[in-house]
Amino acid sequence: MITTSAPASPPSRPSRPTASMTVAALAAGIVASLLPVVFGAAFLVSVVIHRPLVAMLARRWPSLSGGPLDQESPRIRSALSRITTVWGVVLLAIGILQGVGAIVAGLSITNPASVAVRTLFALAVLIVMSIGTAAYLRRRPADAQTVNEAGDDGTIGVPVSAS
Repeated sequence: MITTSAPASPPSRPSRPTASMTVAALAAGIVASLLPVVFGAAFLVSVVIHRPLVAMLARRWPSLSGGPLDQESPRIRSALSRITTVWGVVLLAIGILQGVGAIVAGLSITNPASVAVRTLFALAVLIVMSIGTAAYLRRRPADAQTVNEAGDDGTIGVPVSAS
């Protein structure tokens, strides 16, 4: 009986990334970071043009802030601008981290595990930001009894002496 065996396969060499693989990784990085960066930029632009997006959201959903806010108050406007700026910066950071993760760590858009890692990271950050924003907006200024009666120096929280 004659037996034949298949020729032995040549030893495998470590594969080096091809140009197309590098371009695909770069494209994945851009796609992974695109949406958070676009939204982050929108938040920051809204602050620059003095129409913070968080103010619009607080008007649309007053229950998020524990009731309607006096958005004509300089203190409230300043707080809404600060919150909008923080959201913009955090969204930009999420986008940058997702892009870097896709390029450096190989977190591709086609691998379900990579998508899960990026998505869970972004969701965790957004949940913490949402809870923090709602808590910050629900903070109420000092009541009228503790506001300086004259009000000319703009201080809040200075007890009014009982005369």
